[in-house]
Amino acid sequence: MPARNTYFPLTHAENRIYFIQKMYPRSSMWNVPSSLRLTMSDADTLDQAVRFVFSNTPGLQVRFTERDGEACKYLDPDFEPIIERLDFRPQGTGNPDPEAQAHNPEITA
Repeated sequence: MPARNTYFPLTHAENRIYFIQKMYPRSSMWNVPSSLRLTMSDADTLDQAVRFVFSNTPGLQVRFTERDGEACKYLDPDFEPIIERLDFRPQGTGNPDPEAQAHNPEITA
């Protein structure tokens, strides 16, 4: 594993993506939208599993930046993924996540 604060040059493909992202910062052309419906009783266990995968997969810890005007990448082993839970059940069905209810007052138990 490389030492902290070790920066690496981008590959040609990464340079192209980085350049286009700089030209069109609000574009989502590189995002692949998808969703997954999960029915489970313990969402906290899923959160822990996702965090475990991120902490043990160096490819998911790569971050991009600029140093001395050049694009480069580095590993950020302290990265914490943001996991957002959304409750799309129709109103009045089940007990929605209290956190989701706090963000959307129209969700009621």
